[in-house]
Amino acid sequence: MKKIFILSAFTLFVAMSCQKEEEVPADMMVMGTLAGNPNLLFTSTTLSGANEVPSNTSTGSGTAVGTYNKGTKIIDLNVIYKDITPSNWHIHKAAAGASGGVVFAFSTAEFKIPFVYKSPAALTDAQETDLLAGLYYVNIHSAKVPAGEIRGQIPFAASKATGSIEGSYNPNTKIVTVKVNYSDITPTAWHIHKGGENESGPVVFDLGTSFSSGFSYTSPALTAEQETDLKAGNMYVNIHTARAPGGEIRGQLIAH
Repeated sequence: MKKIFILSAFTLFVAMSCQKEEEVPADMMVMGTLAGNPNLLFTSTTLSGANEVPSNTSTGSGTAVGTYNKGTKIIDLNVIYKDITPSNWHIHKAAAGASGGVVFAFSTAEFKIPFVYKSPAALTDAQETDLLAGLYYVNIHSAKVPAGEIRGQIPFAASKATGSIEGSYNPNTKIVTVKVNYSDITPTAWHIHKGGENESGPVVFDLGTSFSSGFSYTSPALTAEQETDLKAGNMYVNIHTARAPGGEIRGQLIAH
């Protein structure tokens, strides 16, 4: 009888141990695909005297980088220049090698570096057609060359950047580990944000400033709210760039 009792107790202990082992949740896979917003187009151009019509030998130079949102139909540009004293500046309409009239005037209240420009209203259909055909250019005028000392076309195109996310989430330690791969993009910042697909949200985790494809990140332990967001697909990786400070490519974190 005593042997039977000991055997039964041992069997129960083994069963309970197995049950406890079975109750330990397995790691969840975390995956995602990084891609650009199809409505967001980008431009990056060099301003020079050689681009003017007629060309000139000015030592002035500059850049114009920014975005056009096909959803809002708004242009956002950052203009930087050097070795030139502007007297006026605009976006003109004409193909490269030709001159055209002013479409949008920049503010002349103060010539800042960098100068941040946002089109005052949604572009009309005709203006959008001209913009996407590469018929707009930035022109910086000066007392030295009143018709325009430096200029550059601003052709807009979709980002070629792509990327992927792969990793895991440990429900016991509450830690997320991800590996981020990317191409055709120069990051200035990257984060894990809170937000669903097609939503923008606050930064949850900063991935740092060591920019390299194949970058691995290990999070601190997630809070209960963060774990819920991760499992619900309400977190995304966002890679920011100089031409798209709000983010050029992003991808939802899918945990399963």
